[in-house]
Amino acid sequence: MSVTFLSSRELSKRPGRVLRNLKKSGLQVVTQNGQPAAVLLPIKPESFEGEMTSYLGYKAHRAMVQCQAEARRNGLGKLSMRQIDTEIKAARSERRRENLGA
Repeated sequence: MSVTFLSSRELSKRPGRVLRNLKKSGLQVVTQNGQPAAVLLPIKPESFEGEMTSYLGYKAHRAMVQCQAEARRNGLGKLSMRQIDTEIKAARSERRRENLGA
């Protein structure tokens, strides 16, 4: 699969042309100041819901991987379930106190 890059300026000046090219060429990366800013991908109306579900699943997976990596960096990757439950209980108690004070 080839990836096409286009500037945000080109997208704003020629949106119709960009969308037509999207159907032909597939994935396009929109750049701002030469840096990737967004991804455009062609979808069919009948596959929209499935595409969105896949995207949101991917985002959730990436968030989980990042949280796990941060936990390992902070030395929290080896907590027992008892320690995890204690941390959760403490965080919930703190949140309740904050909500009562608000």
